[in-house]
Amino acid sequence: MTERKAGDVLSDGALDALFAEARFAEPDLPDGLTARILEDAQMVQAERLAAEARPPEPVRRASLWQRFVRGIGGAPALAGLGVATMAGLWLGVMPPAFVTSGVSAITGTTTSYSPYMVDSTSAFDFIVDETSSTGG
Repeated sequence: MTERKAGDVLSDGALDALFAEARFAEPDLPDGLTARILEDAQMVQAERLAAEARPPEPVRRASLWQRFVRGIGGAPALAGLGVATMAGLWLGVMPPAFVTSGVSAITGTTTSYSPYMVDSTSAFDFIVDETSSTGG
């Protein structure tokens, strides 16, 4: 029999020749079986040709946000970064006593921290003071 590679498409004449060769090699093959095999082969070829004629699906580019999330490791990594950010913010705003006492021991100061302490001076006040003292 003729050697064939997967994916080869044969013309009708080539298929007929192939089946004639198969009938000659196996004369006991019933005629109905050969006809069904031929119909199946033609159907598979038609499907392959239709698939090749279809235009390829458009490639969708990922947005900047999707590429960022994929780059850091996906949704679990993003959730971990969010939790670490919130924990750092909470410790910065309301530090526990052991953190403030440790800072006081290292720096040698006894400053107490209050979340309600607000500096009422703005950066522009220092600029005004500086220009008035230089006479400008």
